Amino acid sequence: MKLHEDGVSFCSPHDGSKHFFGPEKVVDIQCDLGSDIMMMLDVCSPAGADKATYAGHMALTHARARRQFDHMEKKYADVRGVLFPIVQGGSFLDLREESIAILSSFATDGIAV
Repeated sequence: MKLHEDGVSFCSPHDGSKHFFGPEKVVDIQCDLGSDIMMMLDVCSPAGADKATYAGHMALTHARARRQFDHMEKKYADVRGVLFPIVQGGSFLDLREESIAILSSFATDGIAV
């Protein structure tokens, strides 16, 4: 698995095929599945990472958030689900508070903590 500014690439554990998921594609897949509650594409930092790692992953997630919510807004009338941002920052309270402040501007229906 490799993180990119525009998404994540990985090889399937089933057949080795290569895949790339960007923010808009993640929204499209969840809409196509008819998800009621959709989660945005975030970066799941490894447990116990240092603060700089959490801050970097948080910045990546926040950069993708606007793209995902803009994309979802175009589809909103045609889907029944809602898109939740996911709070970032690990166990660092100041990072989590910053993440909530940024992501709450997108979170019209809810937020994942």
